[in-house]
Amino acid sequence: MKLRKVELFIILAFIGFFVFFAFFLYPELRELNDNLRILLELERMGR
Repeated sequence: MKLRKVELFIILAFIGFFVFFAFFLYPELRELNDNLRILLELERMGR
């Protein structure tokens, strides 16, 4: 299986974008997850 340069570039770009996305958005996603957990706890207490 021999990859052409274009395919290799697309794969590298995809991996790079994924790493960039994970590196920048992971803290915000974790914060959002904490907020959702707090909302669920409040919902459970309210009942």
